[in-house]
Amino acid sequence: MDVLKNQLNLITSPQLWTDIVRSVLAAEYPTDYEAVDDSVGDQGNDGYLRKEKRLYARHCFVKPAQKTNAAIKRKIKDDFEKAQKLKIDASKEIEKWTFICNYDMPSEVFTYMEKLSEDTGITINVMTSDHVANLLIQHPEVRKRFDILQHIDIASDVDEMKADIKKLIVQSSTTEESRAAEPTNPPSMIMCAYPENLPSHERKILNADMDYQFAIQFADKAPSEEDKVKL
Repeated sequence: MDVLKNQLNLITSPQLWTDIVRSVLAAEYPTDYEAVDDSVGDQGNDGYLRKEKRLYARHCFVKPAQKTNAAIKRKIKDDFEKAQKLKIDASKEIEKWTFICNYDMPSEVFTYMEKLSEDTGITINVMTSDHVANLLIQHPEVRKRFDILQHIDIASDVDEMKADIKKLIVQSSTTEESRAAEPTNPPSMIMCAYPENLPSHERKILNADMDYQFAIQFADKAPSEEDKVKL
């Protein structure tokens, strides 16, 4: 998931971020999520979840250098004020407000949002690229729609294979250590059969220390009783 999160963090196109978020929310909430037609302006409504009475706002920075605590708080303030206006105008029932961004949220900004929530009675939370990445993993059909996310499946598969190989190495090492700790017995030849119809008194011997492979040993004379049971 780290690869996917990092790719989302690199997005600097607001429209691309909008398309990804809108698509994955529609996949996660197929019957309750209301997308917004951006061509007429969202008026602070970047999506609405009916069953939770939750309004969404989205944001990504066009230039990474613009990402400062002050700029983030300013964007949150502007979008939240639009949400309050929608609630006052009674065009939407709003009990929760979620700010969706493709960057980690500084603790200073979290404190600012908590204060806004206390002052307005609206529950405020944040969805970062971590949350969006998790939803995209659950909905691979959405990932396939975006070229920028296509190579991530391969990278994720490689990471999984590396993890599997590490497990096998650890298991193999543990097995070898266990074998080394086992007491060793001297080689032993176990006489297992003496068919009477074999010519020249052929002896069929099971070698217990050679992966239990059968071997034929010839003798000029019939085996003695001592030879038959040699351990």
